[in-house]
Amino acid sequence: GRLYGFFAAPTPTNANQPGTFGVVTDTKFSVDRGFFDVPFSLVITTATDGASIYYTLNGSRPAPTNGFLYSGPIAITNTAFVRAAAFKAGYIPGNVDTHTYIFLDSVLRQPASLPGYPAVWPQGNYPADYAMDSNIVNHPTYGATIKNDLRSIPTLSLVSDHNGLWNSSTGIYPNSNSRGTAWEREASVELIDGSGESLFAERCGVELHGNASRDNVRTPKHSLRLTFKHEYGPTKLRYDWFGGGADEHDAIVLRSCGFVDGWAGRYADNALYTNSTTGEVFRGL
Repeated sequence: GRLYGFFAAPTPTNANQPGTFGVVTDTKFSVDRGFFDVPFSLVITTATDGASIYYTLNGSRPAPTNGFLYSGPIAITNTAFVRAAAFKAGYIPGNVDTHTYIFLDSVLRQPASLPGYPAVWPQGNYPADYAMDSNIVNHPTYGATIKNDLRSIPTLSLVSDHNGLWNSSTGIYPNSNSRGTAWEREASVELIDGSGESLFAERCGVELHGNASRDNVRTPKHSLRLTFKHEYGPTKLRYDWFGGGADEHDAIVLRSCGFVDGWAGRYADNALYTNSTTGEVFRGL
């Protein structure tokens, strides 16, 4: 005998999503990421006819509702991180592409305080300082080679929405004790060789890493964790970063502190001290 089965067609619970005509081609930058000494004009293109390119200069994701509509070459005169994507009605947008352009002269002269960045760290009320030590920058021996010294190892550029990183209410760094998915931010990460060559450029999530080291009272400098998952881009970073053959990474921890072998000093104070050898003035023992 035969067994016959009769099955009712499933009833959809959600409306079908509108179809698309295809995917917009990713943007192309006329100048690759790296180190620069003189200004230049940046041209961004896409191979998809009729697509519009939007870009940002503040680290946020570009979109038709966020950023600038690209209409011609962009003048890059100082250190900048440019994020761009192409859009067309009825098409899936292209990926967000990010290029960091580093002018080392401006890095060396960056001021101690920057508009829109925390002036003090919460909890411990520890003053922020964004400048390179002028005693080193202006030193007759070290200052003469410091630009080459900064290129002696690869540079990691981490680009994300400014308010998502630094805002006193929404920034993950000032609110370092906050945890969970609400305190993870979309980001772009680029590893740039000293020659200016791109070693990798990928999209990821970024969050604070650690336990006691998250406490601003104990240390104002914190570690970060990069996570690779489908919400942001590829689910793995594929690059032999450490030269041992491990070329697939689910996450990478950027260790900025460690109570046993690094920056942290739980009992640092706010008094000013002077190094008798270099003349450097620093805060806290």
